[in-house]
Amino acid sequence: MLPIGLIVVKWDNKIGTVLEAKYPEDVFVSPDLTMKIYGAHVLGEEREAGFISMKVDSLNIASYFAGIEINYYVALLLKPTENATAFEDALIEVASKIFENLGEKKYVEKLPEFYKFLEKYPVLTKDQKIASVLLDPIKSFVFKTLLEHGCVTKDQLQEDIVKNLGVKTLDINAILSSMIKHGLVVSEWVEGVPSEVVFLIRDFEVVRVPPNIKKIPANVKNAIRDFFSKYKQSPRDTAILAKAITDPEIYEIIKALKTRGGMST
Repeated sequence: MLPIGLIVVKWDNKIGTVLEAKYPEDVFVSPDLTMKIYGAHVLGEEREAGFISMKVDSLNIASYFAGIEINYYVALLLKPTENATAFEDALIEVASKIFENLGEKKYVEKLPEFYKFLEKYPVLTKDQKIASVLLDPIKSFVFKTLLEHGCVTKDQLQEDIVKNLGVKTLDINAILSSMIKHGLVVSEWVEGVPSEVVFLIRDFEVVRVPPNIKKIPANVKNAIRDFFSKYKQSPRDTAILAKAITDPEIYEIIKALKTRGGMST
């Protein structure tokens, strides 16, 4: 799947939509297009943060709006044959990172990285998508907080993220979206509590285990035994494993090695 382009648009009360950034640089984006996308987001009275998919002329569009307070949206422009909803989780994740870095437009230099992530996301397995939580500092913080406390209000969680990670602009719903979809957390209203409460409902770990392969050369078997006799799980090792798992090419090699035990180069 190859998107046509990624755009970041803000609303200006005087002139309307403003295209703040795009990738690739040569992608054509008309003012009419940015207005149509914004109009679709704010249609109605609530104007809340949320994802939409729509078609404009020959484009399929996936777009995430931060809500009227932030008044930005991030949209992915796609070919008419592409399924916009397949990019929903990934776009929300990218949008949340962009919204965290709106000051001085610090996110612009990361647009190629975000674009590459969006390209590969639809083909990732569920395990790969869950592992990607560990690569996001904010989601990782949320996960650790919930492991410690079991449940936290959305308001408190947002306050803790801003305080501990120094984030100035935060869309807590975007942060939690993929974690909810993958069955890691739920967010519910509780009687007497002024904010929704986020509950951890599933834990997971990424760790190394010895290969379950019978035919292994003696020297390789000794190396494996020596490695695991000294192996200790660490945050750094977890991050290395998560990065490897979420890379489609590396993940295919890992799967092949698990089933075959070895491969020729």
